[in-house]
Amino acid sequence: MATRATRAASEVAKTKAATNLPSIRKRKSIENDEEETKHNTSIDGELDSDIDEEDESKFEKEFAVKKRQKKSPAKTQQQPQKSITTPTKPTPTKTTPTKTTSKPTKPSATSPSQQKQSSQSSQNTSKKQASSSQQSTQQKKKDTKIKYNLRPINVERLANYDQHMSGTLSNEKIIKRLKKLDEYLQDKKRGNTEGLEVVLEVLIDPKFADNKIFEIRLMTSCCLSEIFRIYAPTLPFDMVVLKVVFKLFTEQVLQGDKVDKKLFPQYFQMLERLSVIKVFALLALVDSSMLTPFFKDCLSRVHGDKEHQPMDIMFSTLLNTILESLEEVPTSLWNELLESLIEREKGGVPTAKAIFTHDLIETNSRFLQVHFDLFLQDLLEPEILAGGQQDSSLNSNNGISKQLKKKKNEILFEMFNILPEFIYPALQNLEFDLEDVNASIRKGAAIVLSRCYSTESASDELIAQRPTLYTTFLNRFHDVDIKIRTVMMEFSEHFTTTSDMEMERVLKSVRDRFRDSEPDIRIKAIQIFQKYIIKNPELMNPELMSEYLERVRDKDSKVRKDAEISLSTVWRSIREKYGPIDDWSNTLIDCFSSIPNTLIHCLGLYDDDKYRIEIAFDSILLPQHSDVKNRSQVFLEIYKYLDESNKQLFKKYLEEKKSLRQEFLALIQFLKNPKVIGAGGSTTPTSKKSQPQQQQQLQQPENDIEVYITHVDNLLPKFIGESSKKLVRQLITPQNKKILDLLVLISDINTTFQEQYNIKISIISKAQNESSFSEFIKYMVNKLAYSIVGKENIKYLLRGLRSDLGLDNFDKNNPIDLLEEFNEKIYEKELKDGVPESLEVLLMLSQVYSNIFDDYGDQLVGFLTCSKSIVYPVLQILSNSWKTLKLSKKTLKSTLDMLLRLTQVPQPTLARLAFKTFIKFATPALTSINSTNGKVDNNKLVVTLKDLANNLFDQLDDKSKNLLSILEVIGCLAKGYSLVLSEHLDTLDILLIKKIMTGVCTLDFNQKVQLNKSVEHHLNNSYSKDVLIKIAAIKCMSNYLLGLREITKKSHEMVNMLFEFYIGLDKNKTYNDLEKSHLKIHIAIGLLRVFQRSQYEKEITPQQFILICNSTSITTKQRGDPLIRRLIEKLAKVMILNRLPMKYMAAFGMAAQQPYSVLALVRKHSTSIIKTRRMVISRLAASLSMAKNLTEFYPESSMPYFLYVVSHREDFERDAPDYIESACYLNFFIDLLVEEADNYSIIHTIFTKLKRSTDALDKKSKNHIIAAELGLQILTHQYQQKKWKPQKHPIVIVLPEKFYIIHDDQDEMSIDDEVTSIKLPSLLPKRFKLPPLPSITDQNNNNNNNSTNNDESEKDENNNNNKNENDNNNDDDDSTTAVPQKSKISKPPAKKVSKKAAAKQKSPKKKTNKKKKQSSSEEEVSSSEEEDESQDEEVEN
Repeated sequence: MATRATRAASEVAKTKAATNLPSIRKRKSIENDEEETKHNTSIDGELDSDIDEEDESKFEKEFAVKKRQKKSPAKTQQQPQKSITTPTKPTPTKTTPTKTTSKPTKPSATSPSQQKQSSQSSQNTSKKQASSSQQSTQQKKKDTKIKYNLRPINVERLANYDQHMSGTLSNEKIIKRLKKLDEYLQDKKRGNTEGLEVVLEVLIDPKFADNKIFEIRLMTSCCLSEIFRIYAPTLPFDMVVLKVVFKLFTEQVLQGDKVDKKLFPQYFQMLERLSVIKVFALLALVDSSMLTPFFKDCLSRVHGDKEHQPMDIMFSTLLNTILESLEEVPTSLWNELLESLIEREKGGVPTAKAIFTHDLIETNSRFLQVHFDLFLQDLLEPEILAGGQQDSSLNSNNGISKQLKKKKNEILFEMFNILPEFIYPALQNLEFDLEDVNASIRKGAAIVLSRCYSTESASDELIAQRPTLYTTFLNRFHDVDIKIRTVMMEFSEHFTTTSDMEMERVLKSVRDRFRDSEPDIRIKAIQIFQKYIIKNPELMNPELMSEYLERVRDKDSKVRKDAEISLSTVWRSIREKYGPIDDWSNTLIDCFSSIPNTLIHCLGLYDDDKYRIEIAFDSILLPQHSDVKNRSQVFLEIYKYLDESNKQLFKKYLEEKKSLRQEFLALIQFLKNPKVIGAGGSTTPTSKKSQPQQQQQLQQPENDIEVYITHVDNLLPKFIGESSKKLVRQLITPQNKKILDLLVLISDINTTFQEQYNIKISIISKAQNESSFSEFIKYMVNKLAYSIVGKENIKYLLRGLRSDLGLDNFDKNNPIDLLEEFNEKIYEKELKDGVPESLEVLLMLSQVYSNIFDDYGDQLVGFLTCSKSIVYPVLQILSNSWKTLKLSKKTLKSTLDMLLRLTQVPQPTLARLAFKTFIKFATPALTSINSTNGKVDNNKLVVTLKDLANNLFDQLDDKSKNLLSILEVIGCLAKGYSLVLSEHLDTLDILLIKKIMTGVCTLDFNQKVQLNKSVEHHLNNSYSKDVLIKIAAIKCMSNYLLGLREITKKSHEMVNMLFEFYIGLDKNKTYNDLEKSHLKIHIAIGLLRVFQRSQYEKEITPQQFILICNSTSITTKQRGDPLIRRLIEKLAKVMILNRLPMKYMAAFGMAAQQPYSVLALVRKHSTSIIKTRRMVISRLAASLSMAKNLTEFYPESSMPYFLYVVSHREDFERDAPDYIESACYLNFFIDLLVEEADNYSIIHTIFTKLKRSTDALDKKSKNHIIAAELGLQILTHQYQQKKWKPQKHPIVIVLPEKFYIIHDDQDEMSIDDEVTSIKLPSLLPKRFKLPPLPSITDQNNNNNNNSTNNDESEKDENNNNNKNENDNNNDDDDSTTAVPQKSKISKPPAKKVSKKAAAKQKSPKKKTNKKKKQSSSEEEVSSSEEEDESQDEEVEN
């Protein structure tokens, strides 16, 4: 500042000398006359003719630019504006001034440094402005002088002008004379100062300069402006006078709003002259104190609208002139400029003043950059007082206002928008602020940098300027403050760069936020990922996508919802951009083909997500509803890339929809036709029934509707605020009849996709509020609809299948003869690409919606002439949908003939399925009702079956190589139609017993009997021929025994023979270990099938029972052996259907040593069985309380049998003294049975009673007592945290007499408190210590982690992998990802019980939640075994 003051003083001295010595000024003018002649002509022309008129189009263009700036302030900030040009004259009646060319003039009172700066600033202005100015000077100039229509001034009076203007003149005369003077001065050329000395003294007289009359001051200013033009480039006054003159000028400039329209031409000409000759370049030199106030006043008068545009441009020109002349920009001026720059209206929109300031700084940006660097140092300095405390005054010590310091980040961003180099000196400070301990400081730095880095034109340059700052900035994604993380997420949403590497860095930072603790941050990360993927899919890789996909499992419902919608949108965008999935690159397939898998996987997680997934599939992934053909194609693409487990999940979800739809329609049907018991008949009071009975009869309809409501309620999830049952009741009220009718319509399978969509829109529009009923309606309309895939798709799926197989189009008018078209070579030919996806989808639909194929029967049977890989699933479809298929008579006959032919193919599984399908179609076709006696006439069917049996046995006599299929079909005949084999029973006995089971069979079979591993896994290639034949014989024999009408002694001998064969396998040296194990399992499966006939089961011995139960403990080298799973599923099925007594639950307990996947299956089925039994007991206990065999119905009744099996294991005695294996078996089975204190007491009583019993087989054996003591210790240890104690229970414990000898003094033991606590001498070792056992919680967790959302047929390795994956996900971040263990919705096998009914009878069942978490009693078996297991349910004879 000191050097600046010195220079200013020197300049003042020079100026005074120039103004006080006219001779010196004249001499200097003469010396430079030659130099000026080179350009004086053009300059004089410009000045003398006022200012050249600017082209009207250019004026309009400038106006349009300003108008856009006003309307789009944000855009104005981001894009640099053009240099502001010299304004034009707005008066329409006058000629318009033009731009002037900025050329350097001869040095005058303005210092050389100032002129140099002015010249440099002028050279740095827009090239367009310079070229425009040059063009304007070449145009024909017009006279723009203002004429007042007065007589010209008498020149002679100028010598005595002071006297001419003195005296008592009226204001009118003064104004008139000043106008004459102004007109005279306008005509004078620059440099012609002759005779103006007296005029100068008159004009600076306060009488005129300070006159109260505005017009007098205005005319004085006009004259003075002309004086400056004439005297240019020298100054006409000294410094003292200049202050007075500039005071007048500044006053007049700021009076623009008050100028009368009549005076505006003079006013505007004055401003024009001042701007052209750049008089205000002297303002800082004349009086620097006027600088900041003048800027402030000018900025406050900026309007930014069309009306004031010329004035705004004039202000801009004047202020630009001042800025160009400054050697140093004072702090006070920076304060004013920056406060104006960051001024905002409500909503954050820049004001007109801010836009004007932005343009002003931008025009002079290069010149101001150096000055701003100095100001920036003070702006970034902390405000510290001498005492070390922070300054609390309004102004800081360095002159910067405190308010401005608080807004330094806003200033930095606005200056960055003008010129990025402005903030480069502040980058280091910003880097320090990003790591400050104060969160508000970090946030401020993050905000300004996020805006700067989001600027498209300068982000790369800013990153390159300071890479460490960018790295520090990206680290704020992990800031502990949520507000800062939110800022970073907003930055990533708008970040743009040309560098893929930098984009990937940002994406990785966003990916890390998928695990953020705040749901809003995770939602934002999902949205940002979606935006980047759609814009540039090539940036993605499987690593980035993994966390994105994982968000569908988030613990927050809103996050999951956004993730599901986002993933669906991304997949659709990728497909629209790149076409079908098969056309994608490997990178795209790796990244995006798993999206449908991920979404389908969610169907096994949270209940509230299931219908959202359906909506995402139906409305986003698939095309519009009217385009059914394209929807079918896209669905096939998706289905092709689904994992097998997800295909099963999708099927299971469709089954859930089907179950809800069936129960809902049953409720509707009841509402339409209620079955009122006792309501019909006479209404006269002649009945002898008591009044309570009559009242109960009248209440029966209400009770019945409650049953139907309960069935629907069982399949609904929980809704916030209201119980689902109450919502169902509300739905069936009269005021909701329209909604109910729409729901019924959408449940119709013939409703098209478009109609369903319209119904959804109609219903959802009526459920806009956030009530529980609205959510319930939205759930119902999506769950009841046949969305995603339905009846409309069948036509296109069948067309696609025919196209894949190369078949001609179907002609319904020309049905084919299937037998004639059948070709064995074509049948035996394997498909290279496997089963087409279209056929898989058709099969899946037939298993769920069996009634959608009604119009496509003729087309389906046509595929029976194809390859065996196609015929088998087609037979499954026909078998599933036979009730609704419509076949013409000719087609039906051809189909029956073809099915009989298929019963004789080499593939036993296919032959069996063909036979079962034949029975389904032939039974209604070949039977009739006798009109005479009303009996069923099935002679045609019997004759046909006899012919088939004769044909099969003839093939055996001819030693046909089709033995396996023959045995399979004979077994089916024997099971359901044993009478047709009456002529061949002896032959069959000899074949099965003497030739196959106990001898060596000479018959052979074709080696190519296997369809595929998933269908006929029991036809293992590692088996010998003899083993394969024996397996087929065991199955045939079990069906034969099951189908016998009369059970004889010979039948029991055949059963015993199977047990003997089972025992003899251990000594057999012909078979390998795998063959022995599998033969045992097949025998066990066969015997379970046979024992469904109670006559066989009652004759079973304890040793045989032990063999059956021990079959589940067989282990093989094949991990997750499917045959073991099949045995468990077979056992579970017959027990759920109550075809075997509860004692066979013991077989589940003996599977404790199996792999985790098998244990998961065991736990699933056993839980289903136990809950089913307990639910039935709770409903029927009152009516069965007197039944003697009720105790055998309780699940706990299986414990004595299980303990007997454990204690008679061959390894039991070798297991002493630690009994590790025995403890493992007992712990597993106890865990299956014990749920509450009631169950605990029953098991405790059983163990106590077993300690006082004797083994019926070996009276000296104490093994069962040791096992009971071991069970008591496990029971006490595992449930010690529950603090349960033995208590009374309503069950009478009855030990099986075949297994135990019960003493007479134990008859009332089960109901005596004292007896249950009797302590008997222990037979365990004295220092026996219970081996380490997994806690109940650990067992459940291990089971759930391995069984969740996996198909039952998956191998154990896959389950273990899923377990590890789930564990890793849980360990990664428990705050964001929750892994639910299983789906909550499943249909219970029995009705719910009312509170009143539950209160009548106390039962040992678990007090489960009122909501429906019951396992289904009709669980589907795996696809590979489903057909085989379904045969047991066929109607016999």
